[in-house]
Amino acid sequence: ALKIQLVNSIPGRPQDKGKVERFFLTLFQQLLEGLPGYALKVKAIFTLTQFSVILEEFIVDIYHKTPHGTTGIASIDRCNGDGFLPFSY
Repeated sequence: ALKIQLVNSIPGRPQDKGKVERFFLTLFQQLLEGLPGYALKVKAIFTLTQFSVILEEFIVDIYHKTPHGTTGIASIDRCNGDGFLPFSY
């Protein structure tokens, strides 16, 4: 079991879901800002299928392999190492 618990947050309170908001910020800064069509400067040129491939490549090849700014450990290494889940039942 993954030990995941659904926690609803209040709309308009990004601090209630900080990890998700931080991932979105990283996504915007490291991926989306460099793509054609970002901020409507030029027309987007990707289909949903093409963008899905770009997003998957970013997550697998860059995001998961980049060391975390605080821990210095890449998320893929943390996931594959000991103690990925913060607690056990």
